[in-house]
Amino acid sequence: MFGQDIGFIGLDLDAPALLAALDGAALDDAELAAGPREWCTYPDPFPAWHVVPDRAD
Repeated sequence: MFGQDIGFIGLDLDAPALLAALDGAALDDAELAAGPREWCTYPDPFPAWHVVPDRAD
């Protein structure tokens, strides 16, 4: 069985909206069974990360 735990701490959190967003991001059984090669074809809903290289002091 697969699973993860995640915690959110904050004031005035909208628990139903948060739960809906997390449910929408989770893979369903068919998507999970498709495997990593298929997962790479799914659209990424998150913006691109801009990585700043470490600065040598």
